[in-house]
Amino acid sequence: MPEQVRPSIFNTPTTKPVDIVSGTVPNTDVVCSEACGLRVAFRLEQLWLLVEPIVITELAADASAETFELTREFVRERRTRRHNCLANAVLDGWISLIVGREPSVRLKAFGIADGIDAEFEILRTSAFSGIGKG
Repeated sequence: MPEQVRPSIFNTPTTKPVDIVSGTVPNTDVVCSEACGLRVAFRLEQLWLLVEPIVITELAADASAETFELTREFVRERRTRRHNCLANAVLDGWISLIVGREPSVRLKAFGIADGIDAEFEILRTSAFSGIGKG
């Protein structure tokens, strides 16, 4: 997947929150990747697809305490520096990968024409944070 997803999908002309999509934690051999968690929640009488940008690592069970701490600090630093417009850029990048550039996409669970098939519409609109304009 790193060959298919470029950091530029998460960056804007003024905001560059992602420098690499996949690599290793500095000073370790621990592989790390940008990813997103997906889950569905029922709120306000409708279903919502929740997208959470995350950083995943492949930390061996027998990793040293130093490697564990370097990895933990790397992930913490990467996540904590992404707030407001940086977080919005990362979120918009994942939404673009899921939905594309269209305002919405319709998906069928099974793609069958006969019988009952669940159909979903996913909108590009996100609920994100930002500075209020007053």
